[in-house]
Amino acid sequence: MIDIADIIIHVRQDLLSEQLERIEKEVSVLEGVTSVNFSHEIRHRLTVVYDPLVTTSNRILSLVKQSDKNAILL
Repeated sequence: MIDIADIIIHVRQDLLSEQLERIEKEVSVLEGVTSVNFSHEIRHRLTVVYDPLVTTSNRILSLVKQSDKNAILL
């Protein structure tokens, strides 16, 4: 059985498209992550769907913070 959880992470609004794409790519290959995408309406809002039995929200946030040290969970 797979458990599913989702989180929303807020990153800086001034990040470039290339930076956002890199964050998506890095998070998407994290074990346990099933879906990653930035909102089309709110460009700086990242939604991540993951299996909490495999990874944690803190691990995902830590990975995002490598690109934006001010990233926060909403």
